[in-house]
Amino acid sequence: MRYTFAAMELPEPPRRLVLGGAAFTAVTGALEENLADIRSAEVPARSAGHG
Repeated sequence: MRYTFAAMELPEPPRRLVLGGAAFTAVTGALEENLADIRSAEVPARSAGHG
């Protein structure tokens, strides 16, 4: 709990705070998988013509 309070007192607190090694590994793994999925569709996404 003290890490949560310490993070809230930072000049720029983290937008997301994952506590614990196992949780950090799980969250970063899921984010990396999602990013890989998004990147695999880059060509059709960019050719959609919206920017």
